[in-house]
Amino acid sequence: MHSPSSYQTVLTQIPESADWPALAQRVLQQTFRTNFEAPGFSLVSFAMPISSEAFRACLIELKIALDALFFAQTGRHLVFRSLARFNQQNTTKFHLDGGPEESFLMLGYEPSDVPSSLAFADFTLVAWTMGIEPAAFIRDHNPMFASGAQLLEGAITPLKPFDPKIANIVVINNGSLPFDKNGRNLLGVMHQATIASPEESKRRIINSTMLRPAATLDEEEVTPEQLRDYVTTSHISGPVAY
Repeated sequence: MHSPSSYQTVLTQIPESADWPALAQRVLQQTFRTNFEAPGFSLVSFAMPISSEAFRACLIELKIALDALFFAQTGRHLVFRSLARFNQQNTTKFHLDGGPEESFLMLGYEPSDVPSSLAFADFTLVAWTMGIEPAAFIRDHNPMFASGAQLLEGAITPLKPFDPKIANIVVINNGSLPFDKNGRNLLGVMHQATIASPEESKRRIINSTMLRPAATLDEEEVTPEQLRDYVTTSHISGPVAY
């Protein structure tokens, strides 16, 4: 459905402080959509080596920059709902991650020798064309089953530029609000991963964060200490579905 130029940004160096607002603006336009012209997701590819710690610090910087822009546009903040790190090598079907009806995923894929691919499905558009709300689509036509998955055909964007051998940040509108002609709702997409040949001797690390809108930054669900630990920790949790 969507061309790479509509969702991918390639970085040739680690952004400086002054670079984050422009990058965040591009990600915001691509992901925090109120209509079906924008894809509902973003891919930020690091075309140079970057350490795991520096990469995770970039996730935090991007969140801060997104929050500033989101607040300027909506009067609401973006706060962390969760932080995690996983070695994920399971193929998944199209799904939303559990979260509020307004939520966003910011996933940092570290370089990996495990071949993998990602895809997105505009289930909100499909629901709208069917004359139902996204929540009803999830309830009655869950794409975990073949009949629901078939309804998504024609609304799928394979993430063709995704290269698992380099670091990538993927930002996803994980919401389930319905289309509103006045542009008051942010419209979500489902995501899916394919790992054809899992390899126990190798790792496919995903630094996973979930964001949600909030009235104030006091609603952050992680502490400053947890954020600092998230950047520096070597801990990896077990496999999960993303």
